[in-house]
Amino acid sequence: MEILANLCKAEDNGVLICEYVDLESYKEIICHLTLPDVLLVISALEVLYMLTEMGEVSCSKIAKVEKSIGKGEMKSVTLAYVGKMS
Repeated sequence: MEILANLCKAEDNGVLICEYVDLESYKEIICHLTLPDVLLVISALEVLYMLTEMGEVSCSKIAKVEKSIGKGEMKSVTLAYVGKMS
């Protein structure tokens, strides 16, 4: 996860990450959010944050993972996105 987070820091990697990081990788990262190990949770949150910085493709892949976004979070994201469009 740390390697992927570091790759996300370079803007030039955005297209490659969006193209080659598959849904299974996103599932694996999100799986770590439920573990009792705080360091793994922090690491998973950091890489998810970095992936969301890559843009719409990465955000869509995260949203496709079952239980990655709760109903409340989805409403907030939708409202924020609609606000940006206005």
